[in-house]
Amino acid sequence: DFLVAASTTLIYLYSTYLAWTVRSDIQLYFLSQCVLLCLILFGKYMELVARGVTARSIRGLLNLQPDEAVIERDGREIRISVSEIREYDIVVLHAGDRVPADGRILSGDCLIDESMLTGESVPVHKKPGDRITAGTLNRSGGIRAIATSVGKDTVLQKIIRTVRKAQLSKAPIQDYADKIAARFIPAVLFAAAGIFCVWYFALTDHEFEKSILISCGVLVVACPCALGLATPTGMIVGMGRAAELGVLFRSAADLEKLCKVNTFIFDKTGTLTCGTLHIAKAIFFDEEKEEQLLQMIAALERYSSHPAAVAIADFCSAKGNGTLPISVDSFTEQVGYGVSGCVKGHNILCGSRTYLENQGINLLRSFESDHFPESEYKEIYASVDGKLAGIFELSDQLREGASQ
Repeated sequence: DFLVAASTTLIYLYSTYLAWTVRSDIQLYFLSQCVLLCLILFGKYMELVARGVTARSIRGLLNLQPDEAVIERDGREIRISVSEIREYDIVVLHAGDRVPADGRILSGDCLIDESMLTGESVPVHKKPGDRITAGTLNRSGGIRAIATSVGKDTVLQKIIRTVRKAQLSKAPIQDYADKIAARFIPAVLFAAAGIFCVWYFALTDHEFEKSILISCGVLVVACPCALGLATPTGMIVGMGRAAELGVLFRSAADLEKLCKVNTFIFDKTGTLTCGTLHIAKAIFFDEEKEEQLLQMIAALERYSSHPAAVAIADFCSAKGNGTLPISVDSFTEQVGYGVSGCVKGHNILCGSRTYLENQGINLLRSFESDHFPESEYKEIYASVDGKLAGIFELSDQLREGASQ
């Protein structure tokens, strides 16, 4: 800033002096000075825009924190601001609520979407004694939990502080640039003064205009914009964009060290994959009644918000030409295990191996092992009137360009 200010001020003062002198063939440099300042200010503006884009990553994290929460006080439920929650308050959570504070479940069970923390698309079944984290989403079920960490002590707030601290930190290359600048600016001023003297006294016959313009040129060109603007802007934008994608750097120094890294270890779900389940394979035992079975399973699964249920419902609806039964006579969901109900007079069960086995359903293990050898994916089983009717294999697709 000092070098630019010095050069533009000299140009302005010299042009002002020329404007008030009676001379022919004079050349004024007001325009040059204005263009130079506009370019510098445009660079500053771009830096501010970059900082603004980066701030979105922090705002996105802040938006995960709900504004209000329902707690139990004096034997009744009241709605208060999240900032008013105290440690050891009893928080009441229903389906669709975001967790307002870190805590431990006292009663009830639910499915918590922890993708903001772990990247995993499948909600985690939580039961009494399990811990919950502020900012995560209750997909299904109702619970009572005791708040153990509130306000600035939650995991979410610690993540936000980490991002902010990283964006404010300096990389070693920036410290190096600062050390250079401390000696660089006096050296440039000395060089500019020396060049003025050389041109004024030696290379020209005391041509002040030529000498001052060349001296100002040295000051302008020597402005270390690459060190002063490019490096911090690059750091800020890099860490901000990474935070938007779920990658957190503890400091700018860690970001700079990436050039020496030759091996990366990735979390698969939500990072290399889309983070949403889809049906990779489906087996039905009665092909003649397959379309009817698809319709009944789709109708039942529509009542659940679990990602596996949504994937199965979409698959069955699409394969069954999108037609659904008029209604489901009854519906029951055992959180984290499966769903059951009555559709068109048939008792339908759809869920995990444990869920169906507990209902006395024979899963035909030998048939399953033939069709799903060494499967690494989640398997969901469907039965009709006490008999195994189909098996769904769910997987998570790779993102487009994941290998690159």
